[in-house]
Amino acid sequence: MHFSFPVEMGPRGAWAQYVILEPYTHIWDMSEISPEATTFAEINVVGLRQVNRALTLAAVSSFTREFELGDAVVLIYGAGPIGNAVLLNVKRHLPLSTVIMVDLKDHRLEVAKENGADYTINFAKTTPTERENMIKDITLRKPRPDLGSAWGVDLLFDCTGRNANDVIPEGIKMCRPGAIFIETGAYVYKTTGTFTIDPHEFCSRELIICSGWAYPFSTIDLAVRMLKKDKDLQRKYAKMITHKHALEEGMSAIESCIRAEGVKHVFDPWK
Repeated sequence: MHFSFPVEMGPRGAWAQYVILEPYTHIWDMSEISPEATTFAEINVVGLRQVNRALTLAAVSSFTREFELGDAVVLIYGAGPIGNAVLLNVKRHLPLSTVIMVDLKDHRLEVAKENGADYTINFAKTTPTERENMIKDITLRKPRPDLGSAWGVDLLFDCTGRNANDVIPEGIKMCRPGAIFIETGAYVYKTTGTFTIDPHEFCSRELIICSGWAYPFSTIDLAVRMLKKDKDLQRKYAKMITHKHALEEGMSAIESCIRAEGVKHVFDPWK
């Protein structure tokens, strides 16, 4: 379900001490979740939604052996809050999976390691050929007689929100036949950029390509209940907060985020 408000109704953002709610707004009780972990509540919804979609698509794919065993190889581009939320939900649903995280910043990759990533690759410090060889080597360690000489990851999530022409064509080439490619990062119009690719690259792999942008109330409810019950998950999310800003620091906070400083930035409206 989507909600939209006309411009004349004024700002509806949450960067404030108080937030205006429309009549009949659905409100979830967050009292059992720490204030720090609560700042990740919506991000956890995104991670859960994308992983659920990937597993649903895998269930109807003709290439299901690896998914049935639960030992899928997962590649995640982007180790920011969204990428780490996807990582945590992958490890929750597929504890035997092998997860490869790719990012431009070492400090974000260190956080991903703490959250369960098995391998990390710094995009800025490697060439496309080096990344391809590294991922090929990791995937070929899995026994997959049904793939023959083919290689590649089973699930791929693009959580970067930028540099589409660098990430998406490369990601497609990292997928094995029948893989699931979930585009998660392109949330804001035009900021991701465009990309060019020969359609043969995904046709020959018989990829299932899906995008994610919104989610139903049922996923929100499940994600909130997950946070309430899992105190360790709350701790992991809270630990990702690296910057706390006063409302007056809005522009500098945004600029810091754009530079990918830290991992999660939050506002303390009473600071």
